Amino acid sequence: MKSGIISSVKMRLVSDESRPRDVVAGIFKGLKLSLNLASQTQIYLGLWERETYPAIEKAANSATWFVDVGAGAGELCCYFAKRPNVNRIYAIEPQRSELVLAKQNASLNAIPDGKIDYLQKRVSPDAADDAIKLDDLALGEGPGFIKIDVDGFEMEVLRSGPNLLARKNVTLLIETHTVLLEKECISFLQSMGYSCVIIYNAWWRSIFPEKRTIEHNRWLSAAR
Repeated sequence: MKSGIISSVKMRLVSDESRPRDVVAGIFKGLKLSLNLASQTQIYLGLWERETYPAIEKAANSATWFVDVGAGAGELCCYFAKRPNVNRIYAIEPQRSELVLAKQNASLNAIPDGKIDYLQKRVSPDAADDAIKLDDLALGEGPGFIKIDVDGFEMEVLRSGPNLLARKNVTLLIETHTVLLEKECISFLQSMGYSCVIIYNAWWRSIFPEKRTIEHNRWLSAAR
């Protein structure tokens, strides 16, 4: 009920248009992103997926490379591109329209050309023109971070990178979309020596819910 009232008030106060805005809170604070406040207020206020921020910030402190599988509009790539210790970033996203937005957001934040590699592909262990494997990415030997948000294809991504994931300096954040997939990801990663922690939705999500089309949505953090 409360969330419905908040949504109704918001729709009366904000315009339904996308334009560059300075994010005011959260890990994206200080970034300028193209946002439509009718649907992206939580990013603007630092509430979108806030439960994951501690895991992301911890990884960002030591990572020398970052792979964003399901990069969307590239907000997280911009965040990592601003880190002086991060020297290689892959934004992997099969939807061309999303990659266009990702490039726009990088431009808004003066991210140098070449700092982010954009790949319009899916990540899969199967050979295909529209797919790439994690193991095919050119990454340095230093510590790195992988974020996976692929709406049900989590295991395909993991199975594409046995050599990369065998390294001792890789950490992951995976958005899981069914309980079964969550269990499969945990089992797979534990078999490779990872410790896994489920990141549950915050108690206040009943007041400020994230509007999602998939019922099950939470995250899995994994590290050796």
